Amino acid sequence: MELIIYSYSTSITLENWKLDDILKRTGQHNYRDRQRGDPLRRTETGDFELDFKKETRELNGASEVLAVNGMRLCQVIISLEEIKEAMKEKKAIGGDGGEALRRVGRELDEQAAYFVNICKSLNLRAEHLHKRMQTQLLAVSP
Repeated sequence: MELIIYSYSTSITLENWKLDDILKRTGQHNYRDRQRGDPLRRTETGDFELDFKKETRELNGASEVLAVNGMRLCQVIISLEEIKEAMKEKKAIGGDGGEALRRVGRELDEQAAYFVNICKSLNLRAEHLHKRMQTQLLAVSP
């Protein structure tokens, strides 16, 4: 479970770096300490320096990755919540399983709750980044 969540977290972070790079090239950021590109600067041949089609493709690709990761995180949350529910039912049916079994049950319940919280947090990050990408997509679309 930790490896799955880590891979989603890494993927979301990489997509954030891609967006930051695009924002730098297009000059569409608010950081005073970062260089701002000029998207309307032209080369000697009169073409735009910034390849709007390339930027649009990158944003669309990154946006798709985030949407898929968000969907997968929601699936993990659903699975974890089903596991927690099944553990509650097992406790209700099982009666006295001994202190060791109750302790293991509590630990599993705590771990499931922990992973649900991490997944929800990552999903919020992915949704926020996806919205930022959609906004940037409007800025670079020809």
